[in-house]
Amino acid sequence: MNKIGEKLVLLFMTLQAAVVSGFYFYSKAQKWNIREEMTVFIYPFFSLLVTVLLILSALFTLAYSVQKVKETKKIYFLLPMVLMVILVGMTATLFSENNLREYNFVKYQEAREAIVESILEGELLPEENGMVSLPEDMQDEDMTRGGQVYIVSYNGQSGIYFCTFTGVMESSAGYVFLTDKSFDVSMNNKIVLQKQYEKGWYYCGTD
Repeated sequence: MNKIGEKLVLLFMTLQAAVVSGFYFYSKAQKWNIREEMTVFIYPFFSLLVTVLLILSALFTLAYSVQKVKETKKIYFLLPMVLMVILVGMTATLFSENNLREYNFVKYQEAREAIVESILEGELLPEENGMVSLPEDMQDEDMTRGGQVYIVSYNGQSGIYFCTFTGVMESSAGYVFLTDKSFDVSMNNKIVLQKQYEKGWYYCGTD
């Protein structure tokens, strides 16, 4: 193969590594939204497809890079593999489940605190099932699904629950603020605290 042909192949390999890595980046960055749109039944198949595609691309890229370096002794043929390792490693680190939860908590903390204050002061009232419907200017699907928050109970305390993910069999996950104020109504689901972020604020799941 002449030099032009080698460079074109190198360009193709670099581009495919970048595209596949970019797709992996997108699937992780938008994980919650994709999972919500696809539902928990379909999302695992999508996640498997992304993983298989990434593995095949990595093996293909690795084989190409190693072979070309052995043949030509030119280190720049490692570029596609190095690029892929950097992008995939960065994605796995930045968009881990814990980092995504932390980012969501920080991004919407001020808005959630405003909603909590409105509920505690009686400006927003819960319905009989514990649901609180938010006004349009307070709604954001990434902050809480469906434009609603819920009054919940946990070990004798009341909590205000912001649902960010809905699963199967009425299970869900999100953020809850535990308060000393008691409410006469609450949703029936049991909440399970998983991680504390600030005083009174937790990430939790429901059964």
